[in-house]
Amino acid sequence: MNTRLFFNSESIDADDGYFLRLALSNSGYLDLLSAVPPAADVIGTISSIYAELQEPLKSICDLLLFGKTVRMEKLPETLVESMLKIRESGLIVLRENAVSLNNLYLQLVNGLLYFSELPHGRQTIYYGTDSYALACRLGTAPSRNNVLDYCAGPGIQGLLSASRGAHVTAVEVNPLASELSLCNARLNKLDNLFNVINKSIIESETDLKNLRFDFICANPPLLPIPFNLNYPFVGDGGTDGLSVIRQIMNYGIPHLSNNGKIVTLGLSGGSEVGPDIYCLAEQLQMKYQMKFILTILSRVEITPRSLWIQYMADTINMYSLGENTVSCNEVFESYQNEDISFVYSYTLSAINNKCYGRDFTVIECDNKSQPLTQWWIS
Repeated sequence: MNTRLFFNSESIDADDGYFLRLALSNSGYLDLLSAVPPAADVIGTISSIYAELQEPLKSICDLLLFGKTVRMEKLPETLVESMLKIRESGLIVLRENAVSLNNLYLQLVNGLLYFSELPHGRQTIYYGTDSYALACRLGTAPSRNNVLDYCAGPGIQGLLSASRGAHVTAVEVNPLASELSLCNARLNKLDNLFNVINKSIIESETDLKNLRFDFICANPPLLPIPFNLNYPFVGDGGTDGLSVIRQIMNYGIPHLSNNGKIVTLGLSGGSEVGPDIYCLAEQLQMKYQMKFILTILSRVEITPRSLWIQYMADTINMYSLGENTVSCNEVFESYQNEDISFVYSYTLSAINNKCYGRDFTVIECDNKSQPLTQWWIS
């Protein structure tokens, strides 16, 4: 696996994205990706038909999806030329007569070329099948609006907003993710609408100061992780899943313009009575006196054999690389010790407009438990 730990968006010229897109289009790669459903696992889907692909498309997939090093003579000349144009960006790695991506894969998201980190045991830049689906659920702001995107990652929510004409300020604490989002913006000629603040939510206040935004969104670390569980993957949202949500709402709401809206989502620990997010949302409504809408999408009961416990145990064991293995019973006991018997998925929004009132509305959509892997599209 490659170990080059930087990206350089400024090395990407204005036309580099055009030539890369043209080469990918002529090779059939974009047609192949367009056949994959938007919220599907593109790597898994293409893997299932890989044996049926012909060259050079097989080699292109090896390079752009599967993290392999490919000899240049196996690739279309125009693709090699377009990739050499961005060799100083850190997106690609050259080895004599071969080329690979820098722990990345390249996909097509709503027409945007989008680099993100390959899934592996030490992943720090997350983009999964839920990321796109969550971006769609959150929606994108109308054109000409000012958008603030917290926990931006490689930039999908902000880039989708910018592609519709919005001016986007992205806040992302991870420097690799921040620079990768700028690379994605440049390749799609959206860098004039897309700005990144490489700081934490709290630290970004010095840059945001008195700025106001028409739309604020966030796809934060959201997993409720008991304190004593050593969770090695991205997404830890604290014991109740709400540690980052608290920051987003308390720092974001003061930046709302008149008629502005903030939308976030997540997972919340709770009991059969209800999720912990309910109490937090109620407190926020009383503090800011705005219209709040909490939508409970689904819930999963925590039992020793529940999908949630199996998922958590499998994830810890897969990504800890043998350093920290746990059983389902151990994971279950960790949740029991925190008095978490259910995990709820939700969206939470606030609207800064007196015409909509200043009440707190709860919408319940969880008539039955949803499969863990499908909560974001329920």
